[in-house]
Amino acid sequence: MQTGFTLYLIPMLIAVGISAALSVYAFRHRTAPGATSFAWLMMILLIWLVFYTLKLASHNPATKIILDRIQCIGIVSLPVALLAFAFEYTGRPRLTRSRLLLLSIVPSMSLLMIWTNHMHGWFQNEDGFYREGSLLLMEWTPGAGFWVHSIYSYILIVIATILIFMAVVRSSYLARWQATVLLVGLLIPFAANALFIFGLAPSRHLD
Repeated sequence: MQTGFTLYLIPMLIAVGISAALSVYAFRHRTAPGATSFAWLMMILLIWLVFYTLKLASHNPATKIILDRIQCIGIVSLPVALLAFAFEYTGRPRLTRSRLLLLSIVPSMSLLMIWTNHMHGWFQNEDGFYREGSLLLMEWTPGAGFWVHSIYSYILIVIATILIFMAVVRSSYLARWQATVLLVGLLIPFAANALFIFGLAPSRHLD
């Protein structure tokens, strides 16, 4: 696999390290409220970050497509994991296994569409590759399946954000500060991702 290294990959590698460290830390303190679901959330984020970073570094089109499919496991799973964490962190009853399975229907269908997209093009139109600096990026346009996935995902993200915001308002000073840091940490990357999804980011295909 041919690889290239750019300054853009440095923050990606830092994010990978932070997510891995937070996941390990949370698992070690899993008796704390929300720690277990937070650890799983970080693990799912780690899947997204690791394979997205490898995809960016690769200069082989076939390898990029494989890595793109694998990273989508993390992408489609993250909103459900975030909602499960928000319920546990804010002291609400944990989402039952049956509810998690129901919430996972749309992500599972999205993942199936992604992995079989070459057969129908419902998720996205894959138009080839182009270069942006030293990076080889995938050229694509969203299909109907992409928008169903995105709308569903952001509904779950908004619900989770509201739950955590309510915790900020209702908590004591120390807990409020912790919840505020968590809320800001969630909003920044999701806001950036929303700009990317709706074509408002500086790069067309660089998330």
